[in-house]
Amino acid sequence: MGQADWTDQRIENLKLLWEEGNLSASQIGQELKMSRNAVIGKAHRLGLAGKKPPGSGGRRRNGRARKHAPQVQISGFIMRTLQPEPVPIAPPTGVGIHIIDLEQHHCRAIISTGGDGLARYCGETKRYADVPFASNGEPVYRGSFCEYHAEVYYQPLYR
Repeated sequence: MGQADWTDQRIENLKLLWEEGNLSASQIGQELKMSRNAVIGKAHRLGLAGKKPPGSGGRRRNGRARKHAPQVQISGFIMRTLQPEPVPIAPPTGVGIHIIDLEQHHCRAIISTGGDGLARYCGETKRYADVPFASNGEPVYRGSFCEYHAEVYYQPLYR
């Protein structure tokens, strides 16, 4: 169905049904004998206020959930707990090492390119796991990066 199918009567009905707010775009489309997408497109072109689907109150336009402070329920009241701001980690100050010199404990973040055209890796000590030593006495590392590069590369679940 094209724009030619939008008669003045259908547009008026769309405005009325849209402003009532109790019908979804699909339901309005069924009433007007139009597709859901045609209804949404026409509403957008007319500048009608956007509809929020049921249960979408905690979502933003990009689909990500809003960040809310953790909640604690105490004797029927919901209280939000405050989270401390993370302390920034200083970046490593080294000039980097060649891939040939990388060892198991070195950070794998590429920080520059040397004069020879080869990549230079950070080379700082990787992050330790929660259990710092394995049963054989060797250190256990968590991931491929030092604390600084892990903070840069890994994004938290909520922002």
